[in-house]
Formats: sequence, C-alpha cells, structure tokens
Amino acid sequence: MNRKWLPNRWLTGMLVLLWCVGMGSASARVLDDFNDNTKTGWTDFTFVPGFGLPTESGGQFRFDLPPAGQDIFTASQKTTETFELKEGRTLEFRVDLVDGSGADAFAVLAFIPNTGGNTPGTLAGYGLAKDPDDVLITKGVQKYFVADDGPTAELKHQNVTLSLTLTVKQGNVIITGRVLDKDANDAVLWERTVVDTPQADILEDGTDSPAAPYITTGYFTLYCYQQFNAAISEYWVAYDNAEVFVMDELVLDDFNDNTKTGWTDFTFVPGFGLPTESGGQFRFDLPPAGQDIFTASQKTTQQFELKEGERHEFRVDLVDGSGADAFAVLAFIPNTGGNTPGTLAGYGLAKDPDDVLITKGVQKYFVADDGPTAELKHQNVTLSLTLTVRQGNVNITGRVLDKDANNAVLWERTVVDTPQADILEDGTDSPAAPYITTGYFTLYCYQQFNAAISEYWVVYDNAMVLAPPAAENVAPILTDVQPADYAAFLPVSTQISFQVRDDKDLVNEKIQVVLNGESFTTANGLTVTGTGTTRTVRLGGLRANVNYTAVLSAEDAEGLVTSRTLYFDTFASSSFVVEVEDYNFDGGGYFNQPVRTAEGWGQADNSYVDRVGIEGTDFHDTRTAPNNTDTKYRTFDPVRMGYTRDQKRPQFNADNYVFDYDVGDIAAGEWLQYTRQFTAGNYEVYLRQALANMLSGESVLERVTGDPAMPEAPAQALGSFLGERTGFQYRNFTLTDGTGQNKVVLRLDGLTTLRLRQVTPDPGDGSRLQNYLIFIPVADPGKQRATVSAVSPANGAEDARRGAPGDSRDSKPGHDRAGRDRGAGRERHGGGRDRDADRGGRDGGMGAESPAPERFDRDMPAHVPGQRRGRTGHRLEFQAGLHRPGSGQPPVGSGSGPRVFRPGRASTARLQPGE
Repeated sequence: MNRKWLPNRWLTGMLVLLWCVGMGSASARVLDDFNDNTKTGWTDFTFVPGFGLPTESGGQFRFDLPPAGQDIFTASQKTTETFELKEGRTLEFRVDLVDGSGADAFAVLAFIPNTGGNTPGTLAGYGLAKDPDDVLITKGVQKYFVADDGPTAELKHQNVTLSLTLTVKQGNVIITGRVLDKDANDAVLWERTVVDTPQADILEDGTDSPAAPYITTGYFTLYCYQQFNAAISEYWVAYDNAEVFVMDELVLDDFNDNTKTGWTDFTFVPGFGLPTESGGQFRFDLPPAGQDIFTASQKTTQQFELKEGERHEFRVDLVDGSGADAFAVLAFIPNTGGNTPGTLAGYGLAKDPDDVLITKGVQKYFVADDGPTAELKHQNVTLSLTLTVRQGNVNITGRVLDKDANNAVLWERTVVDTPQADILEDGTDSPAAPYITTGYFTLYCYQQFNAAISEYWVVYDNAMVLAPPAAENVAPILTDVQPADYAAFLPVSTQISFQVRDDKDLVNEKIQVVLNGESFTTANGLTVTGTGTTRTVRLGGLRANVNYTAVLSAEDAEGLVTSRTLYFDTFASSSFVVEVEDYNFDGGGYFNQPVRTAEGWGQADNSYVDRVGIEGTDFHDTRTAPNNTDTKYRTFDPVRMGYTRDQKRPQFNADNYVFDYDVGDIAAGEWLQYTRQFTAGNYEVYLRQALANMLSGESVLERVTGDPAMPEAPAQALGSFLGERTGFQYRNFTLTDGTGQNKVVLRLDGLTTLRLRQVTPDPGDGSRLQNYLIFIPVADPGKQRATVSAVSPANGAEDARRGAPGDSRDSKPGHDRAGRDRGAGRERHGGGRDRDADRGGRDGGMGAESPAPERFDRDMPAHVPGQRRGRTGHRLEFQAGLHRPGSGQPPVGSGSGPRVFRPGRASTARLQPGE
C-alpha cells in the first residue's frame, strides 16, 4: 500500500484516557458469522460496477479484485445497524482475517460515518489496515495516525483477528488497533493507541483535515484495498465473524456529595465495619475480629446483566489501605439464585499489598497470585474487572492500573469461566456454571485476621462501570429492604419494608409480598406510599414463633418484574435451643440448661467447655484426634468447630471469652448425640446453618431408641434438614421428610436423646457451618404422613465426580504463603483446613474434601416427586417411618405392597429400576 495511505505519532499525553477502553480479548455480539452463505444486510461499494464485490460462501466473506493497473478498493457495510460514537461510549469492531493473497492486498476494518456526505468511497472515518508487512491506523485516504512498515508489522496474515476500539472521552476519540493471534488464544501480535483531538493532530502520514473527531453515527465496514503492483496477479482477502460491542460509561458514585446514597451494606455483626462516605471517599474500617471476616456494600440502584455477546467493565480507585491482610475487593455479585454479598459468589478482583486474586467465591480462585508479580503499590491505583460473555463462557480480565503513571498496567490476567468444572488455582469450581445473570457492583473490605495486625481498612473513590447501553425499559429496583437477610429472634412488631424505584410511573396494585405462601397487596394489608417512579412499601402483622420466607416483588408498566426473597424468624429468645457443639460427654452425660463459661480455663460446673465425649457413643467423627487449632471449645475431642459468623446472641460475649461456635468440616456418616429433658408438647425443629460453597447438604435427625451410654445405640429417623446454599449467612432449615415437601412435627416428652447424623459430605471447599437446633412449640398437627428421610440423591444434587479435584490448601482471598493462613472466608478457628489431621485420606480442617457416599450415583437421580427420573441401573434409597403425635413414641414403619416396612423400627427401602 502507498505509504501515503497510512498512520501517526500518537499523543502520549492523552494515554491517561486509555484505561477507559477495556483492552481485554473478550469479544462481542456477532453481526454476521457468514454461516448461512447468504449476503444479508450488506451494502457494497465499488468504483467500477461489478468490480471486486464480496461474496459469501463456505462460511466466509471474500473479496477478489482483479489487477486494476492502479490503486483501488471495494467495500461492504453492514447497514442493518447504525452505531453511534458519543461521549462516554466505547465501540469495539472485530473481524477474523482468515487469509489473504499476500503483499499489497490490504484487509481493512473500519468505522465509516454515515453523516456529512460520507460513503465508503471517502475512507473518511477510523480504520485498521493490514497486509503481511504493514499495519496502519487510518483517518482516511492518505491520513494515517500510524503507518508501521517496519519489523513490528511483519506479522502472520492467516487466522488472526483485527480489533478496532474507539472511545469518546472529553471530546476526543481514543483509537486502539490490535492484531490478535487466534492460534494462540488471541495473543496480541500488534497494538497501538492514538488520540484524535478536536485540534489538527500531527499524523505520521498526511494532514489532519478536517481536524474534528468523528463523533457521530456510522457503519461497520470491511474493505479490500489493492495497492497495485505489476508483479502481483491477485488481490484477495477472506473474512469471518464480524462482531461488535457497545459500552457506555456510567459513574455510579464519585462520593463527592459525602452522602451514602443507593448503597446497601452487608455485615455479619450489626454495625460492624460498615463503610462511611466522607471527604469525597468511601471508607471501610474493620476492628480486629479474631477471625477472618468481611463487610460489603452494593450499589443497588443500578442492576447489570451479563448476557451473550456483551461486555461490562467495573472499576474503582483504591485510594489507600491499611496494609497486609486488609483486602480491597471489587466484585460483580449476582442478585439471583439466593446470592447476597455474604456468599461472595460471583466474580471479584481482590488485592492487598502483596496478593492479587481473581475470584469466583470464597476459596474459589481462578488466580491467586502471591508471588513477586503481586507485590504492587497499594495507593492511588485503579482496580478494573472486565466480564464478557461469549458462547456461554464468561471471559474475566482483572487489572491493576497506576494512576500516578497515566494508568500504566501494573498487573493483568485473563481467565475463562466455562460451563464445565474448570481447574482453579485454589478451590473447586462448584457450581461450575458461569454467572450469566443480573447482579450488582459490590465493594468489600476483607479482613484476613492476623493477631499481629491492629487495623484493617481500605478507602475507595470513583465507582464506575462501562456497560452496554441501557435498554429502553429496565425492571424495577428494590432497595432499603428490611428486615436484614436471615435475621433471627425478631420481635413480632417487626415490619417488612422496602422501596421500589423504576424509570416509569409505578402502579401500587402491581407490588406485592408473598409471606409463607400468602399473597399481600394493597387490597389486603400492604401499605404503599409515594407517587410517580418511587414507592415505599410496608407490611406488618407478623406472628410470634414463625419461620418466615418473604418474596418481595414489583412489576413495572411494561410487565418487567423484579423480586427478592427474605428469610427471617420471630422465634422467642426463650425458645429451647441446643447448641450443635454441646453434644453429650462421658458416655451419655449432658446438661439440660448449660451455663456459658469462658474457654481456656478448663471444665466448669454445668458447662460443656472441655467436656470429653466418647467416640462411637457421644459422637462419631472420621478424625481420630483433636488438632488444637479448631477444637478449642472441647480441646480433647476431634470434632471441628469455629467461631460463628451468625448474628450475635446475648448469652455469648467474646470480650469475656464466651464464644458462640459452629461445627463444620462435615463428612458423611458423622454424628453428634444430644440428651435433654423436653417439656411435653409438639415441636417444629430447625437447624441453623450456613452452606458457603455447597448447593445443598442433608442432615438427618434421629431418636436414639437404645441406651445412649452404649456404643452405636440404635436409632430411628425422624426427618431431614435439607440445607441450601446461603454463603456465609445463616438460615433456619426446617425438619421435613427427605423430599422437603412435608414438615415434620415431633411429639417430645421428658428425657430424650437425639442424634444429628450427617448424610452429605462437605466438598473440599464446602464450609458447611452448623450453629444450633431450635425447638418451637406448635399445635398438635393430628395424624401425620409417613416420614421419608435420607433420600439419595438429594433433590437438585450434582454429581461430585463432575467437578475438578478439590484443592484443600489454605487460601485467602488468596492462598497460603510463608505459612500464613490466607483463606478468603476461611475461619482461623474452624473454616480452614488442617494438613496435619488424618481423616482417612481427607484434609483435616473444616470443609475438607470427603468422598461422596458410594451407595448412590449422583449422576443418575431417582424418580421421586420434585426430582428427575432415574436411569436404568441406579436406585433410590430412603428411610421411612410413621409419626404418631401424642403417643410419646418414636416414628414406626408402615407400608404395604412390595416394600414392607416392619412396625417398630425405621426401614431402609431400595427402589430398583421399574419399581
């Protein structure tokens, strides 16, 4: 190509704007993949009728230009869609260059304005041109920002991608051209960035006239340019996969008004570590907590959706942080599937002064860089998290940019989350599916507790997003929701309240709350105030001693619905509670009303501190000895436990070393036994627990029918607690039959021994944490159905074998370095792994990996109500019994037909295929 048809010296002073472009290699919506071999929506241009027009065949778009005796070109534009360059917008055009005939047959990808009389014949616009030894960034014929014909431009010319990115910022157009190697995962072969300002810029070739940038509308355009050479007999190029995506810059909050507006906070402990906005900044301060812990805040006034062919870039400035183990975390956290900031399930970029991570959740890290490359400056940098969905995958790019050096890239990594179970640097990719859904911009401060550190704080500024242009209509937003997720022991005077905001006027009648299955609207008790696009909603009238599920929803004028589910209870603080860690000791010993005493001082009267259980009688655990790390409450037993993150209850006071504990690191078949005196009555039973990295987990409650002082005393199944993922937040799970369809009410009277038996093992990063059992008096339900418990496989269970092997190394937001426990969400006294403890091949810490029960194949669910039909060769297992309220007796078996359940004991039934 004529050197006068090529680009320029770029304006280094404008590179401070480069970071806005989002330079990841992820791609976009397909304009045309050419697979239908029909040229649809393309408008051709040629100087000579019929000369060199492109054809579509064989899944490609090909230009063939006969030798013309002079420089000439033809073009084609995708005129079915117009793209607009405007302030704050980024366009990226991409096309695969399959092949070309060779030197002087230039492939050109361009944005050509359709205003001001422009046509493809003017070549006025922005373009990226390439032959085997030249690469150019163009503004028109003989107007070239960059005209590279040196060694750096001598690139492969087959199976590469041309990428042209245009960003409008402060009246300038930032232009980035790249050539990517499709044979090497889109490795960058060539890249340059220039800036077109309103002034006449100095070009590498030609004159910048007219000087003004092209901030206007235009078309995606492809060319073949023949730089005529008498020695060359053919000029052709073949393209594939014409793609484009559009992103607009949205300033979520610059924090300059010093008022925290539209941010919804999350904390495990009321008031602990909540961020404040002052001095034009957003600051988290977390006092030392004695364990790993985090707080978060979400910008809930703006919802973002990851979907096929679109890209989002989330950015925030990290002004400063207190130092090591105080992690700044920028994340996209889905607001679907029960996710909250407490789950940390989503995509995140985490950083302290010597670690950088790309995360999918607690203990799930695509990248856990704690080497020299992660030892970066920690003040005045920008965190950037780019997410692009393509062909069902999410491409994730994390970057750390230096604001003191024109946003120079200090750290950058790109990973891909596929629908399969990907191999992570730390943890297990479970659930494997990418998060292609809606969610919120979220900021965290994560305290990786270290006894030598006295402060944990991070300061943010300038929360921004580059996202696809907003739809003409968006779903309503629910904010200011009360009560808090998973709240416990609320007074009956509590009101459910929330705000609804939309871009169009709302209708009161289309707002509702479904409370334990009963719908409430303005017609039957829901109070809605406000006008126009904002409403405040309230609902009172709660009843005492009820476990509530509330679904809040609002529908806009065009039928889009937003909903949110809350879980909370109004249990009396005087309810009978059995702490999971307070299991029997000395072969059936127990305290009915134990006293909470300080740990570290040995045994005390009427206290379970340091009481010693007998293996096989008071408990069964797959470990054989304590490890002195997460057995501090009962230091002589191997049962793993740690400080809870559940809401604080008044009987526990960490200042006096009276700690509330969870039991965790659960293996299938383990059990704990509890003897208590019960006031005669009927009870619903709930297990308070958190499932951080598990879709589901079943525990069975049994009544011991033999002597609780004897080993392996016989027991009968009462029902199941079917836990579901909650993250590190705690929820009450009701005792039901094994299908979860029918609540079980127990008739208890006097001295009773119960056994909590674990059916589902925790995976390597499972972190199932069980806090307490609570018994709520209820009316006599009369005759109940037969109990079906311990159903295998569990409803919705996944085949554990599908996932990649778990890595049970200690991790943080990063993994272990220099002997420090680095777990993101790992509990120093319970949530972590212990390499030294023997669990028959399992790591010893809480959440360590355990083999799935071998009695069923999780890949072949059986045919039961609410589950998928099983396949030949697999079976359903369960236990069954019949409750007889008022009899004071445990459940007894019943049945007829081919499955005979013998009265007086629980039976295990196996349904073979066809039964």
